[in-house]
Amino acid sequence: MYQYRAEVVYVVDGDTIDVAVDLGFKHTQEMRLRLAGIDTWELRGEERAKGLVAKEYVLETFANMDPEDYVVIRTKKDKQGKYGRYIATVLIMGRDDTELLNLNDALVEEGHARRVPW
Repeated sequence: MYQYRAEVVYVVDGDTIDVAVDLGFKHTQEMRLRLAGIDTWELRGEERAKGLVAKEYVLETFANMDPEDYVVIRTKKDKQGKYGRYIATVLIMGRDDTELLNLNDALVEEGHARRVPW
């Protein structure tokens, strides 16, 4: 498993975000992440309304973070998935390094996503 601190750059939709990953030694890498094990509704077609609500939930989650909290991503693979995205679990951590929120789980618990087997 790989774990990195990251800064959210852009929220694409409820289960896809762009981040700047801190690789250490003042090096960062921007990449697109797909949230592991979940699927949110799409931003087009009949699902659009639900997809927009899921995206807004993610945007608000990051916007409401305490300034001393930070984002951590965990991946099992260092390779990209089907659409060129890295598959990751996104965590919000407190200043004392405690896990405050698992975004993947929170999206499911709040009804904005469903579990998928991958």
